[in-house]
Amino acid sequence: MSIDPGGATLATDRIARLSVSHLPALINDAQEGLVVSLGSADLRRFQADLHRWTDVAIGLMGEELRRQGAGAAAAADSSIRIAVTKAYGRSAIAGCEVSVWLEAKTSGGDRVEVVGTEYAGKRVDAARAALSRAVENLLDERRIAAFLQR
Repeated sequence: MSIDPGGATLATDRIARLSVSHLPALINDAQEGLVVSLGSADLRRFQADLHRWTDVAIGLMGEELRRQGAGAAAAADSSIRIAVTKAYGRSAIAGCEVSVWLEAKTSGGDRVEVVGTEYAGKRVDAARAALSRAVENLLDERRIAAFLQR
């Protein structure tokens, strides 16, 4: 069963105010067709399509950058290549914990990797929350914040 992270939302109060000077092109750098296991429960196997998850992460990041003042059009000379590189799920008492690793490479030469981990009663809720947390952590990363201000 493939888990769709669509419907994930950011907790905007967790994200520092950014001085966004431009909207960089946000590029999906995840390998197409890469599907990883998020564990199993009750004879069901859960999977994550990392390219699809990266699309959702890019959507969340773009929405937040526009909310914080970036223009609607992407700057031609500025980009961030983003990829969900790993996702891991494990069952726990009365729920599940999911971790998501998100990597960003800026056109300025910075490479950043962050992790988002969340626990919830349902695996899909934990997955959406973990992806959201990873995007929040990426936006709070000092090298990404500095790149967005250039």
